[in-house]
Amino acid sequence: MANVPEQVTVLAQSTHHYEAGKIKLQWEAPSTFETVGNEVQTYYILKDVGSGVFYTYDSVEGKTLQYVDTGLIEG
Repeated sequence: MANVPEQVTVLAQSTHHYEAGKIKLQWEAPSTFETVGNEVQTYYILKDVGSGVFYTYDSVEGKTLQYVDTGLIEG
């Protein structure tokens, strides 16, 4: 069985330096990040398409603790 870390913590949308059409997400590594013995290799960004259905939208390296989504429209 693989060592699987817990979910990320302190997930927040940054409102500092707001720019229309963008959203910046920031998070902290899971609490088990250091105790599992393996570093997180990849974080996957999921989007909700409605009715609780999510799909993988993008990904970032494990050392990256933020993501900027661009090209968004209001609503």
